[in-house]
Amino acid sequence: MFIAEYKKNGIKVLELQGKIDSTQASFETEMHELVAKEDKVVIDCSNLNYISSFGLRAFLSTLKAVQKENGTMVIVNLQENVKNVFEISGFYKLFTIYNSLEDAYENLK
Repeated sequence: MFIAEYKKNGIKVLELQGKIDSTQASFETEMHELVAKEDKVVIDCSNLNYISSFGLRAFLSTLKAVQKENGTMVIVNLQENVKNVFEISGFYKLFTIYNSLEDAYENLK
């Protein structure tokens, strides 16, 4: 798992690469640190190949951490296999998900 981060127009973007499963024990902590004090966060999953229940839990706890600070977190570019995991688990209903970064930027203005 690799996380690239940058800011564009005041929005924190985290690009995830690889897979998220229980072998990435520090993923949840790292996500929390990267979104701390951010009010607008985009998680770009265009290079995320796999997510397990561990990864879903990390996404949910990160969302809650952002919302606790009155922020907004959205997800973009879910690959089909990852999108299926979100849909089957019911997580698709918990997150705001866009098909592209441009859509996310437009809606987070």
